[in-house]
Amino acid sequence: NGGGAFLIPYFVALVIVVVSTLWTVLGIGAVLRATLSPRSRVPKPRKVPLPAVSVLKPLCGADPGLEQNLESFFRQDHPELELVFGVQDPDDPALAVVERLRERHPHVRCRVAVHPGRAGINPKVANLRGMLPHASHDLLLVSDSNVRAPESYVSEMVETKVSDERVGLVTNLFAGAGENTLGAALENVQLNGFCAAGAALPTLLGDALVVGKSMLFSRATFERLGGFERVANVLAEDFVIGKMFQHAGLSVKIAKTVLDNVTRTMTLQGFFDRHVGWGMLGARLDLSNPQTLEQIKEGELPLPTTR
Repeated sequence: NGGGAFLIPYFVALVIVVVSTLWTVLGIGAVLRATLSPRSRVPKPRKVPLPAVSVLKPLCGADPGLEQNLESFFRQDHPELELVFGVQDPDDPALAVVERLRERHPHVRCRVAVHPGRAGINPKVANLRGMLPHASHDLLLVSDSNVRAPESYVSEMVETKVSDERVGLVTNLFAGAGENTLGAALENVQLNGFCAAGAALPTLLGDALVVGKSMLFSRATFERLGGFERVANVLAEDFVIGKMFQHAGLSVKIAKTVLDNVTRTMTLQGFFDRHVGWGMLGARLDLSNPQTLEQIKEGELPLPTTR
């Protein structure tokens, strides 16, 4: 008679296994669908050239691999490109790295914005807001400093954006690379597994989940939606930006290229601190509540300060 109670743990375990397996299969399928969709091997000739784009690179410190990461952007094949680097400290060591690259690639249009930042709790957004006046073009590509890209990256992003007027924002998936420590290896494993599937699956289903390491959008459209000012007091600004475009009736598209996210020297403690912070954020977000997004946008929802 007590056999039913004895089977409950096995039933719970079976449910966990089935749900985990289903998530894994769907996640792998979504990543493959996002990155390996059939496309013509011969590019179609364009009647008009691709529009110009400003790449915004917020910097803070000179992490290992920074020079190689940034140089991959000096080597882009896009015909009309400008690079805008931003720092809030005039003694930031990243400035010396940028200067070496400018001397090595004098043909690439490049600007450096040294500014005091803008008000808000999000340091990346504060840097981006200070950089924005130095950007010349309507198309903006926000790209983190630890991203390393192939030469065709910017052209592919712009091509994806202009191919469909319903596309509001273009993003990418990422592969963690370059680990030299256990903490960095764990960070790259979760980026290559959980994060890749977690971004690809809902985005392909129309529920945008954007990773802010790579975002291309129209400045004019973004500012009509509230711009960076709307996410100045939000740490999960990439998530909110994706929702801003989605709720405006515009689609979020994942470009085919998988970018390298270089993480080399993260400590084990740094790995745990980072994910405890994001776990706190996730626990405070009730995404089933339609008021949640507005609370985030307006800075009314308390968020963790660990990023």
